[in-house]
Amino acid sequence: MSVKRNILVGLIAFGTVFSSGLLVGIIAPWGTPTGSTQTEGEEETHDDHENVLVLTKEQREMIDLKMRRVIAAPYRKSSLIPGSVVEKPGRSSHIVSTTVNGIVTRVHAVPGQAVNPGDPLFDLQLTGEALATAQSELLGILKKLDINQSEIERLKPLAESGGIAGKQKLELEYTRKQLLGQRDVRSQELLVRGLNNTQIDGIVSTGKLLREFTVRVPDFNQQSPKSNSSKDVTQESYLYTIEDLDVFPGKSVRPGDDLSHLAWHAELYVEGQAFEDEIENLIRLKASEWDVTLQLGLGEYEENVKGFEILYIDNHVDEESQTFRFYIPLKNDVLTETLDRDGNVFRTWRYKPGQRVHISIPVEVIEGHFPLPITAIVDDGVNTFVFKRLQHDHTAEEEGDDHGHDHGSELEFEPVPVKVLFRDSKTVVVAAGDQLNAGDSIAVNKAYQLQVALKSDSGGGGHDHHGHSH
Repeated sequence: MSVKRNILVGLIAFGTVFSSGLLVGIIAPWGTPTGSTQTEGEEETHDDHENVLVLTKEQREMIDLKMRRVIAAPYRKSSLIPGSVVEKPGRSSHIVSTTVNGIVTRVHAVPGQAVNPGDPLFDLQLTGEALATAQSELLGILKKLDINQSEIERLKPLAESGGIAGKQKLELEYTRKQLLGQRDVRSQELLVRGLNNTQIDGIVSTGKLLREFTVRVPDFNQQSPKSNSSKDVTQESYLYTIEDLDVFPGKSVRPGDDLSHLAWHAELYVEGQAFEDEIENLIRLKASEWDVTLQLGLGEYEENVKGFEILYIDNHVDEESQTFRFYIPLKNDVLTETLDRDGNVFRTWRYKPGQRVHISIPVEVIEGHFPLPITAIVDDGVNTFVFKRLQHDHTAEEEGDDHGHDHGSELEFEPVPVKVLFRDSKTVVVAAGDQLNAGDSIAVNKAYQLQVALKSDSGGGGHDHHGHSH
């Protein structure tokens, strides 16, 4: 009496070991399936079930097998071009320099801190003789103006009767105009030597020399869009971030010395490097309605961001790599803003200069075929297969979900050869054919593991068939 046998697939679980090219996994034993009985006189039928895998519900769940019906859909074929996030020349990087001679007495900010124009950075004790002389001359002129004004006020009543008093008043008014001109010249000199209008007004109002100088964040006439990050600690939009400090308390500085480096990273560029045969795709893209997708990060941290456009293609060729550089504007977002105990804000941006990027450039659209995950196919020599679920009239079921966990206890899968029209690291487009049609249910992952298990069963135990009858 013949014995009906069922092939249970060698399941690939975490911890599978490859040794000498052989897959060692959890292999379920040959035997009669639970609940199956042998009927006297029942004949084995296997001619229609060669290379068929039978998986129980428990086995499918163990390997997290996912299924779905294939659907013909347009797929936009793209090419990947390497790139990186770079700063905008002349906009992203700034240097704060000193315009006076002095000694650093205090540092107000630290690297990583977010600042705005006008915020204090350093206090300097002024040591320059030329600046001190210019201040002294300005104070001398201001003193002469006070004396001149007093004399004019004294002569006003006498000047009304004419005579010598009237002539003296005219001479004093002429002298006053000269002094006002000298005051303006000295004020301009102080501006050139590094003081600002507020500091000069302070000298005029107090009548005292400026002995200390505060270096503040300059206004570089840039505007940054407000951050839309929901994680912001503060609603204030800071323009700059301090990257480096070049001085410390006690350091002597001279006009032109660098004090700090500031970064403006609200907007950056993605710089791509295309070869000559890819330039045509870039030009075609600018003339079409397609957009660019940026792929950032790796593995589970990979992020695909759509909706970008190429700003321009550089007019020079890189001599070393012989590539054409092109640039894509990239608006940045704030990931986090934190406050220290002194109330200083520290900001972290989502995109950072130097970050590696893959630029997905649409090339053409493939229509009428089946886009699938790359994990749905397996290559065996020159052939490529997908694993299609076999449907039988008396076991036909409605699809429960893409995971296949709502089906009956046992499902059958058959490797079906397909023609690959396009593939990349994530997606494959297979041609519609006689053995794979729209509506067929296939395994969309674990194709390689299923193929290994099928080969293992085909060569094990000396059995001469690979399925069970219905």
